[in-house]
Amino acid sequence: MDTLFVVIAGLIIFPAIFSYGLSPDSGPNLIFITMASIFSHLKYGQFLGSIFFLLLFLSGFTFLLSNLQDIKDSFQDKFILSSFNAFLFNG
Repeated sequence: MDTLFVVIAGLIIFPAIFSYGLSPDSGPNLIFITMASIFSHLKYGQFLGSIFFLLLFLSGFTFLLSNLQDIKDSFQDKFILSSFNAFLFNG
């Protein structure tokens, strides 16, 4: 599912960039500067931009939580800790 969403996002983002004549090779600035510029030109762009950046934040946050879960499980197995203590040791 993750790969499907990334492909769909690419099919939406890159045509939008090319339709406004912007550069797609701007690296991290692509999201925070180029996409913000695109949303400022769209009708309801402020709303769409807010949804886009909220979903971007949630994507990063859920990725962080899944990584913390893996680290917690490693500490729990290695040091024979309870789940709560492994989480506290990890945090």
